[in-house]
Amino acid sequence: MIDSLLITLPGLIWGASFLFIAEGLDAVSPSGVAFIRILVGFLTLSLMPAVRRPVQRADRARTAVLGVIWMAFPLNMFAFAEQHVSSALAGMLNGAVPLFVAAVAGGIARRVPARPILLGLAVGFLGAILIALPGMTQSDGRAGQTLGVSLILAALVSYGFAYSLSGPLQQRNGALPVIWRALGVAVVLTAPLGIPALLAGHWSLRPIASLIALGAGGTGIAYVMTATAAGRMGATVASVNNFIIPVVALALGVGLRHEHVSWVAIAGAGICLFGAWLTRRGRTSHSLVYTRAVKSMLMVAAILIGAPTSALAQAAEKITVMLEARTEGRATPDAAAARLLAGVRRGLAAIGDVEVVEPEHARRTIWIVTGAAPGSSAASVIVTERYDRETLMVLGVEDDDIANRMMALQIVVDHQIFTGRDPAALAKRIVTAVDDGIFTRLRTLKPRP
Repeated sequence: MIDSLLITLPGLIWGASFLFIAEGLDAVSPSGVAFIRILVGFLTLSLMPAVRRPVQRADRARTAVLGVIWMAFPLNMFAFAEQHVSSALAGMLNGAVPLFVAAVAGGIARRVPARPILLGLAVGFLGAILIALPGMTQSDGRAGQTLGVSLILAALVSYGFAYSLSGPLQQRNGALPVIWRALGVAVVLTAPLGIPALLAGHWSLRPIASLIALGAGGTGIAYVMTATAAGRMGATVASVNNFIIPVVALALGVGLRHEHVSWVAIAGAGICLFGAWLTRRGRTSHSLVYTRAVKSMLMVAAILIGAPTSALAQAAEKITVMLEARTEGRATPDAAAARLLAGVRRGLAAIGDVEVVEPEHARRTIWIVTGAAPGSSAASVIVTERYDRETLMVLGVEDDDIANRMMALQIVVDHQIFTGRDPAALAKRIVTAVDDGIFTRLRTLKPRP
């Protein structure tokens, strides 16, 4: 029972962590998110007397390395990645951790894991790819998605080394002393960028609560449970709890952030869980433990997958838009305009039937022109639309030259002005106004444009 919980519960906690990261990014930069979650995790573990047990002198340097490859580096990578990909996609890609762990463990030991384990890991990785694949054609374009995915892959490689290193260390010294000291190293490493970001944040109750939950759960309790599992059952098996992360991230992304998820992603979640079962089945020395863990994961997955499936059974055609931001009196957007654009982009990405695309794929453009007044920010938001050839044919425009000239025009269909002191709140107001205005009118059209 204990071993089953050590495998299953971290997957649930980490699956929710990607939602908390997205909420935290509404108030603070990625460096601030990483620093706060590490600091809160360190303080949470500090409440436990067992963390102060000594670590062998020969293991202190390795423990410090863990602070880099298990904490500071990958947690920063995920925070930066979620500026470019959705919380669901980030969590789903995290399901590939076991494959990297197996490769690193086999390389260190100079042997390949048994074929049943390799098969399970390959199937699980395939499932993670299927989950991520639909997201690669959405959001803010291929370049942004590629950067986000690349940052996540860098974090997964780092995790592969961390899992293999943490097992022997915690076997000799105990899980809590090793994790606590590694977190302490990570606090020091992330503080130079994290503290200024924290002070410059635009805080409200929701991101504060999310980052506290992220730190206490995802950077405290879950790490301890997984480190303990690695010591009891080995690094490869302990890492398989990551297969449940895509399921949790999927459910939370759909249920709370209203992210669009296709049936391919739903199928990928099931394949990930099947890969976890194959991997556990290959570890015959702990067959009872694995069977119980698999039962727990399958029960949870059935509940989580079942919830969003009915809502996604009929996928609606999306409203496609392009985003552009400019600063008044300047040829390029300044830092404030870029931050506002990023906030609006995240807000639009959270609307299930809206997709931000490249110019050649969008009939509509949302133009954001920013300015500044003493103590506040201002944004003029203009929504434009261009004719397509089919509409012009209906209007009786058959001449190709005239049609091409008309399709090059941008017709203003909505214009609003927003002011405020908080850029994050300003972005949310813009998204709400556009969604309740022009998007609501478009949803009444049949078929959806």
